[in-house]
Amino acid sequence: MKRKHLIILSLISIGLVSCNGFIIEQNIVGNYYLTAPDIPEQCSISYHDKSSGSNYSTIINCTVFSIGHNKEYIIAKQHPEIGASDKPNKKLVNYYILPVKEKLTVESEDEIIGPLNKIQFEKELIILGIKDIVFDVQIEGLK
Repeated sequence: MKRKHLIILSLISIGLVSCNGFIIEQNIVGNYYLTAPDIPEQCSISYHDKSSGSNYSTIINCTVFSIGHNKEYIIAKQHPEIGASDKPNKKLVNYYILPVKEKLTVESEDEIIGPLNKIQFEKELIILGIKDIVFDVQIEGLK
């Protein structure tokens, strides 16, 4: 019985610690944010509808290290994780193109383009007619 209470208390403690906010919480555009709960390597792109309270939905997983945007698209560079280690593989770079939506739905999540390599990314930019976005936000120490 004591062991059961210890497990429950541990789970509650973990939940409370994880609710203390983010070390990175930077608005990109609209309801889209760069977020990292504990360490910069956890930086991801999230969607936050203020009407849903404090819930953030991860759209592009960690480790996002550079972004740019205009009113229609967010572009992102990401180092994928090495297995389940939470460590980014800095030798690999994935590129993403995310259409900016007023409201995030299952259908809009399907519109995310990526992961792409650099050549695929540049081709998609041409296909979509995206010319005016540069990677102007860098997360220190993650490049």
